[in-house]
Amino acid sequence: MRIYNRGAAAALVVAVAGFLGACGGGGGSDPVIVPGKSGNTVSGAAVKGPLANAPVMAYRLDLASPDLQGALVAETRTDEHSAITGLRLKPVEAPFLLVIGVDEDTTDLSTDDGSAAMQTLKAIITADQLSTNTPVYATPMTTLVLEVLARQGVVSGTFDDALAAAQAKVASSLGFGVPASINLFETPPLYTDGMDEADFSDVLQYRMANEALAAIATDIGSKTTVPASADEVLVWLADDLGDGEIDGETNGVAINGFAGTDVVADLDQDLSALLVPGTTIYINDIEQLMDTETADTGVEVIPPLLLDGSLDKPALFADSDLDGVDDIDDNCPAFANPDQLDDDLDGEGDACDIDLDNDGVNDAEDNCPEMANPQQLDDDADGVGNVCDLDADNDEVVDAEDNCPATANASQLDTDSDGQGDACDNDDDNDGVEDAQDNCPLTANASQEDTNSDGIGDACAQDSDGDGVIDDLDNAPNHYNPGQE
Repeated sequence: MRIYNRGAAAALVVAVAGFLGACGGGGGSDPVIVPGKSGNTVSGAAVKGPLANAPVMAYRLDLASPDLQGALVAETRTDEHSAITGLRLKPVEAPFLLVIGVDEDTTDLSTDDGSAAMQTLKAIITADQLSTNTPVYATPMTTLVLEVLARQGVVSGTFDDALAAAQAKVASSLGFGVPASINLFETPPLYTDGMDEADFSDVLQYRMANEALAAIATDIGSKTTVPASADEVLVWLADDLGDGEIDGETNGVAINGFAGTDVVADLDQDLSALLVPGTTIYINDIEQLMDTETADTGVEVIPPLLLDGSLDKPALFADSDLDGVDDIDDNCPAFANPDQLDDDLDGEGDACDIDLDNDGVNDAEDNCPEMANPQQLDDDADGVGNVCDLDADNDEVVDAEDNCPATANASQLDTDSDGQGDACDNDDDNDGVEDAQDNCPLTANASQEDTNSDGIGDACAQDSDGDGVIDDLDNAPNHYNPGQE
């Protein structure tokens, strides 16, 4: 799907406006527009409803900043149809933080008087979106996602996973039944040119969810002891979601901004009775509004007659990994593990446990990651620890069948047939004399008789009397008689 884009003519108008502003012309007080001069074109919109003539700022993403906002890269405005125009960014420098605001020239195309219910909407622009020319949409829900993300302590190497988790956290707790398959940053919250018929229901439901979130945030802000804007309420909701549950608290501490209201009750209200902020239209009838606003957005579409436009009450419990287990009960809230397996019973699920066997050695360095072995013994030096090595001596005979499991003996020789291989048997002939002292270690000779005192027991000597005639041919094998007289 694509958002309506006025093309080269609109881009030229923006560029000329920027030039006139920079030169002091064009009314003098008009803001200077500084579009990105190189890179890929950014398209999309800011919708709560569609914001026309709204200031658009693209910032470098700064993960160390409390609001993720780094240096300003480029700025422009949405056009009279609410489309982002005249903005170009380089994919190699992504991701960027997109911030769309409201000023005296901005009009919300969905409200009766043109006023905007929210003053700031945010989105992320990724390298993939830029490279594929995918439109990006800033909405109340994407704004909440980024507020949640800013509180997670993200580092650059984990950004993609952290963004996905923050998106899932918002969708699962405050998504009003929006399907988990919806990409909150790329799904249009308004009708666009070229839509497939199958997309209309998702677009309708996503818009309804955003209007519901804005309406409830506006309602909460009107009830608090100190009146607050919908923008401020979203910030407090992000704080509230930090522990995975919307309850007016963060880690057991009440959020001061919610004083005077019951946020749980406010979120549990009858959604069918909510009005789209700034209108007399019920959120359940949002399809009517979306149809009429196409005249202002310049889009020509014919929606299907029957669309699924239902909303669910918000769950209030986050499921960041979308595994069906709420974060507050999940032993791996950031890793999908519906089975919740925890082999070492340490409270941390196997899917995210860096020490599965709880032996003090991290799995990445553990030669038996699933069997406790703090000493890391590995007698055959094959990289697999003894306790989990099926062939501890590496002689290609599995330990269960090896008569010397800790001593290599591929032949499995067992002279005395006692079940213990000769390679590890201290008494190979089983005569009660250990091999180290046995003068016939492979022939049973408990008496250790050695007639010729040559250190070789008679039981295994080939010439017991040492007369030069082997015992088998000697007529007196125990008497010296080389002449055999």
